[in-house]
Amino acid sequence: MGYDLLRGIIETVSGQSYASFLKQNIFEPLEMSNTGVDDMKQTDLAKGYSNAKGDIALQPVWGVYSIYSTVEDMCLWDQALYTDKLLPQSALKDIFTPQVAVPDGMYYGFDGSTGWSYGFGWFIAPKELGYVIHGGMLPGYRTEIRRYIDDKTAIILLTNHEAVALHETAEAIAEKLFGKRK
Repeated sequence: MGYDLLRGIIETVSGQSYASFLKQNIFEPLEMSNTGVDDMKQTDLAKGYSNAKGDIALQPVWGVYSIYSTVEDMCLWDQALYTDKLLPQSALKDIFTPQVAVPDGMYYGFDGSTGWSYGFGWFIAPKELGYVIHGGMLPGYRTEIRRYIDDKTAIILLTNHEAVALHETAEAIAEKLFGKRK
């Protein structure tokens, strides 16, 4: 409900549709030419897959709020977050500041996860891990964006199969980049 409410606020305050606002204020200024809000009219997007009773089934993208993108465009967006192109750095600092503690063991349902918190739209890892994370999932699609803000590095994973273990994949990439943290 929170993100749908935010969408409604954006539309009311800006007088634009959600898709138009994002295009005008984020996608175009950052030259994200392969990013948009799916209106179900796009024909050149990757089809989503899921394992349903052992069979692979095509899944449509849900609704008008589904953002599609590429890793390249997401890198442009990530790098803009180190500048004032989208928001002042003070606002970004607030976004990545813990607002609520996540109960131990509840982050992604992993047993033994402790010390996690939630900012504005981002899970914040314990300090020694050094990253913030945002993910998304629809039938047939999964995303994980991990930002190592102090290192100015991001791991951006996008897949059109919901059974891919993105968290574990991101962990393996991070270990190659930074060594074992903890």
